[in-house]
Amino acid sequence: ALRRLGGEGYVMNLTFNISHRMEAPVYFFHYIKGFYGGHRRYIRSRSNPQLAGVSDLGATDPKCRPQLYNTADDKPNPDMARQGLMNPCGLLAWSYFNDTFLLHDLTGEGVETIAVDESDLAWKIDRKALFSDRDASNFNTDEERGLRGGGTITTPLNEAEHFMLWMRPTATPDLFHLWGRIDRDLEEGTQLRLQVHNRYNTYGWAGEKGVLLTTNSWMGGSNIFIGVYCIVLGGMYLIASVVMLMSYLYQNRSGKLSAQALSWQKQPSSSDAR
Repeated sequence: ALRRLGGEGYVMNLTFNISHRMEAPVYFFHYIKGFYGGHRRYIRSRSNPQLAGVSDLGATDPKCRPQLYNTADDKPNPDMARQGLMNPCGLLAWSYFNDTFLLHDLTGEGVETIAVDESDLAWKIDRKALFSDRDASNFNTDEERGLRGGGTITTPLNEAEHFMLWMRPTATPDLFHLWGRIDRDLEEGTQLRLQVHNRYNTYGWAGEKGVLLTTNSWMGGSNIFIGVYCIVLGGMYLIASVVMLMSYLYQNRSGKLSAQALSWQKQPSSSDAR
């Protein structure tokens, strides 16, 4: 069932069962099908120097257009702070995902909230080099004039874990991003209720949103095909290299090539002379 929130989308409750035992940590992903987040125009609409705090916030980057200024005409407004320049700027940041999730266990008596750890999701290089400790400004704050794209940021950029993950380009038409970790086992048959604050609008392009719970194998992912493929391919290369080495060591040659062994240095035989 859906119920309206005051200008903030809807709340949806989805109930499902765990089909097999999942050992901690269980990874909570959200995805958007048909997002095409790897489109060249979309991923180029950002300013890496601005994100890293290298450039002055007053400097403009034309790649950020049409989301360079938080104004209707995307031009400076002297009445706004920093003339309305968005930090972070660009379409990629402006369309920041803003749905939120709560997970509950309905198996026992009552309702138990399952803690989803949303910390330490980004890489260390993201926090130290790619994103600065500056606060966001003029960013997704004006919803009345229709200038707001997605979520806003209330912490310094290098502390906004979900935002740093959102800024990574995707290689497939479907977008998958890690939302958090569940540090407890989920037993088979566990009944869960997912409460979604549905704010992110995907209906304009018939997009589909969803979540995925998964675990890691010893190869790093739940799908071991790539790992097995790499191991088999590496084994084949190793066997081929051993065969070539043995062939080199045990061939019927002294290993030294004299001038007389060369074909053009050999004396012609009597049969060749005739």
